[in-house]
Amino acid sequence: MAYDEEIFKLKNTENLEFPAPYYGQMYIDNIQRGSRYDIVLLLNTTSQSVVGAYGALAHKAILTDYLKFKGKITNASDLKFNLINSPFPISRILQGVASTIAGTNAAFMMTIAWLMISDSLLQNLLKERDRNIKHQIMVSGCSIGAYWAGNYIADVVF
Repeated sequence: MAYDEEIFKLKNTENLEFPAPYYGQMYIDNIQRGSRYDIVLLLNTTSQSVVGAYGALAHKAILTDYLKFKGKITNASDLKFNLINSPFPISRILQGVASTIAGTNAAFMMTIAWLMISDSLLQNLLKERDRNIKHQIMVSGCSIGAYWAGNYIADVVF
């Protein structure tokens, strides 16, 4: 539990040596210096470049320890790594799939919107048939055209 609390405290700090812990974490399980390194990477894969960044971080840790063990370097700052992340462009097939999905979603949303509009228009007609409001208005002396014009204006405004 103490380790989790330490990681939580580090969440907003900027450490240039190690990326922020919410992108992932690196554990060095077993070291047999100079011959074997067991490293476990726990990665937050919602970030697109975390795999490359933590892969480079793990390789830097291994290489730094190996070169220190062999006496080639004395300090970890003697070894510099530059990570350049330039992903491949999106393929035409993937662009086609994305545009197809976007078009399908737009058509689906428009269908739902039109269904709601037609429901509200038909609802008034069904209520009129049930209550016979048109007949009452015609008996009162209103014309059919005025009744339907009033219904249309009420539908558009409200």
